[in-house]
Amino acid sequence: MEEIFLDKKRTVDKLTLGEFKALFEKGECPICQMCAGTLERFFYWFVRERYYDPSMIEELKESHGLCQQHTWKLLEASKPYITGVMYEYLTETLEKRLSQLLAEIRALGEKKRGLKRWGNHQKEFEKVRKALTDRSCCPACKSIEQSEKYASDQFLAVLKEEEMKNLYPKSGGLCFHHLQRVLSISNESETAFLIEDEIKRSRRLNDELREFLRKVAYEYRDEPKGAEQTSWVRAAEFFVGKRYDPLALLKRF
Repeated sequence: MEEIFLDKKRTVDKLTLGEFKALFEKGECPICQMCAGTLERFFYWFVRERYYDPSMIEELKESHGLCQQHTWKLLEASKPYITGVMYEYLTETLEKRLSQLLAEIRALGEKKRGLKRWGNHQKEFEKVRKALTDRSCCPACKSIEQSEKYASDQFLAVLKEEEMKNLYPKSGGLCFHHLQRVLSISNESETAFLIEDEIKRSRRLNDELREFLRKVAYEYRDEPKGAEQTSWVRAAEFFVGKRYDPLALLKRF
């Protein structure tokens, strides 16, 4: 992920400030929470109407459907009819594309005899093959990507408010994945503030992990268990963020 930092003046409205304030209080990465909401809305509207929307159909044809992760989310929560409709037009499109590519490959084989060098034929063949192996981004992944960009920019705008800057150390903080994203567009003072905060969080989590591992040992097995028992799960979330799982929402209809 490469982003160019633009020294622009970020602004944030009261509604966004209130939203981030509520996210800070939940004790989880605020950008993860915003992305999870984006994914929920994507699936909510997808299974209600977008699976047969012409613009979505074209997106899915270009990406050969959803990615592996989001495909199985859809199958777990959606109705068979909806999935059937989607794959009916995807399989039809794929058959046509494969037939066209096969015809082009066979035409290249016939043309090969007239080419002076094998390299020329190989280059043409690679162009044909690339048409199938290249795919655009999964529409669900694209929604999350757009949400991450917006949330990262607004997060930095929110931190310009003194109240929010004081609240942030008491929040769940950014996961490392989204910290990297934010640091790619932050200025020097913002970068220093966020790195200092992340060091403290990493140190606290490391202490809990050491305590968790110590209590796994046989001689300490009877000691009272505490918050350190979930540290291994929180450590995973610390590095990669929360799992975006819209299933609870989708199973309601």
